[in-house]
Amino acid sequence: MRRVLLLIAVVFFVAVSLAVTPAAAQSGERILDYRVTLAIEDDGDLAVTEIIAYDFGSNERRGIFREIPTRFPYDDEHERVYPIEDVTVTATPEGTPTDVQVTTEGNVTRIRIGDPDIFITGQHTYTISYTVRGALNGFDDHDELFWNAIGTEWPVPIEQAQTTVTAPAAITDVLCFTGPQGSTLPCTSSNVDGTTARFTEDGLNPFEALTVVVAIPTGVVPTPVPILEEKLTFSTAFDPAPGKIAAGVGVLALGVAGLVWLLRKGRDRRFVGSATDQAFGNVTGEEEAVPLRGRVRGPVEFEPPEGIRPGQLGTLIDEEANLLDITATIVDLAVRGFILIQEVPSEDGKRHKPDYRLTDLGKSRADLRPYESQLLDGLFETGSVVELSELKYKFAAKLSGLKTALYDDAIEK
Repeated sequence: MRRVLLLIAVVFFVAVSLAVTPAAAQSGERILDYRVTLAIEDDGDLAVTEIIAYDFGSNERRGIFREIPTRFPYDDEHERVYPIEDVTVTATPEGTPTDVQVTTEGNVTRIRIGDPDIFITGQHTYTISYTVRGALNGFDDHDELFWNAIGTEWPVPIEQAQTTVTAPAAITDVLCFTGPQGSTLPCTSSNVDGTTARFTEDGLNPFEALTVVVAIPTGVVPTPVPILEEKLTFSTAFDPAPGKIAAGVGVLALGVAGLVWLLRKGRDRRFVGSATDQAFGNVTGEEEAVPLRGRVRGPVEFEPPEGIRPGQLGTLIDEEANLLDITATIVDLAVRGFILIQEVPSEDGKRHKPDYRLTDLGKSRADLRPYESQLLDGLFETGSVVELSELKYKFAAKLSGLKTALYDDAIEK
């Protein structure tokens, strides 16, 4: 039975995913207009302003992510970094969430914009401002900005892109590239007017970039010096430098002190008694320190904690209600006797993919969560018996509302 339910979950996930993909495409999620201003400041820093007219279509999203690569290999011992500071965000229309969370993940600085508790659809315009240090490159006869004004990280098409670069002195030369990473195709237009350069591109496909190169005379800004950080390797981690040795001794001393405290006072506590008493509590409430050896395995619990449903648990783990959580709920409803799942034999014996019949067993829904009742209503909208293949396109349209209901229920729980 478990194998059948697992197979049902896989089949349902694949079937509905195939139906969701065209629906997402038809919703037209895209960037209508992307305008970037790069201002080379007198101290050599780069002040960036991005105005992104984002259309979510009918998709429900919490906001957008702006991902900027800020760490690159430099030589055998160093990496070049581009610190991003002073990030601010505004948005229209009024009420568009502008909560900002800036994190560094590997070589990328990620700017997360939006409220995790609020979903939005349709058109929203975001204005992102930040400062980049160490962006300029120094050469004997000129200083240069070589920058991905629009990077390859966007998974949606961009209908119109424009970048403006301003400098504290006359710009002497420009270049512009567009396309996937490594492309040398020129952009639609580029021109210079004194201290200002403008670049345009009529359209970018998903994961395509707009890269600009601008040259200014030397001496206009302080001589550019790349910001370097030492690569963390086995040899550098164990470099016997005096400072590192002192720090290591300090860490070791703290570790030993912490271990002594842990052995004496910091060990876990448990209830006195059998394995069940230890896990769930005894009558007296008496406790003891957990021994370092001879620990007893606790009893196995076959249900989610405190009656939490699988779909709720999955939503709480990744803070998102998704198709896997809906699928887990269907399987859970079958286990609890609300749905009967039966494999449908192929009439000609040639069907490559199995089909399944779902039957509403008519069990009282009085104790169901609202999202579970909504799910059953969606599955059996046309009758108490339905085949999985029939749901492929009909059920996909209901997923958005189900995900919202499940997410709201999990947060409330």
